[in-house]
Amino acid sequence: MPLLYERWCLLQIIKVLTQAFRYQPEDNWKRKLIANIQGNEEQISIQFFNPSVSRTITLQYEPFLANGKRPDFVLDLEATTKSDYQISKRLVVDAKYYSAAYLKHRGGIGRVIQELYSGKDYSEDQENSVFVLHPVLEAVENVVSPQEWAKDSYLGELSMFDWEPAYRKRKATSYGAVCANPMKSQRYLDEIQRMLGMFLQYGIEDNTPSRGESDDTLAINFCVSCGSEKVADVTNSMRSNHQKRWYRCNECTQFTVYNHCGTCNTRLIKNGEYWTYLSLMPMSSINIKCPSCESPV
Repeated sequence: MPLLYERWCLLQIIKVLTQAFRYQPEDNWKRKLIANIQGNEEQISIQFFNPSVSRTITLQYEPFLANGKRPDFVLDLEATTKSDYQISKRLVVDAKYYSAAYLKHRGGIGRVIQELYSGKDYSEDQENSVFVLHPVLEAVENVVSPQEWAKDSYLGELSMFDWEPAYRKRKATSYGAVCANPMKSQRYLDEIQRMLGMFLQYGIEDNTPSRGESDDTLAINFCVSCGSEKVADVTNSMRSNHQKRWYRCNECTQFTVYNHCGTCNTRLIKNGEYWTYLSLMPMSSINIKCPSCESPV
């Protein structure tokens, strides 16, 4: 069952990349999957292309890291910014087919994340984002966000575990755990889409712009709801301040707001009540808490 779950998670990642975010896989990707299942290839690597947003992803299954560790999945992203220079970032994902009882025996979801991020050093000295895929419903014991998904998944939106500092002076959303459970109907795909959307939109660059600069990202904007690159800057029509940026998707009308924390200047991205991966303020779908200093914004 752990192997079956691992391979199922691989297919769901591919499904989200191709269907939700519109990446095109290389031509022979199905042959590579079949070769792996037949035992002819232990490690496989598949490239995904989205020229509309100037991003390329290399998805590796069961690769070896430089430190000798072997996670289930590694996604290496190469992006070209609006200013035509390159950004590289790595996301490491491990699938854990745990029951609720065994997860509790392991110390809860926080200990599993800590073991992978620090113990096994999947982060490679905190350079990589590290996430766990698991099937346990209500796996998060101390829920820190009011969103519905926060009971099952943790996206690093606020400090939660006793091994974290109360206020993290590091890149936010660097680790977490996402519930991938087919019993949640299509919601499990939304969970994976939210994680990958966060990585592709927010996790690939330094979110500490110089004070006074635009809150917009350096990488090309896209819609995390439908994956479209057809997003329009409507900042002027929203009468916003000179740093803040508003984008509206021309296909699904999703609004995305690029803002910053007034306390620590961390860039913040709001994708509405459903797709926002940062912690919403209770009773308010337009206000959030900064993941770095936890100030309300």
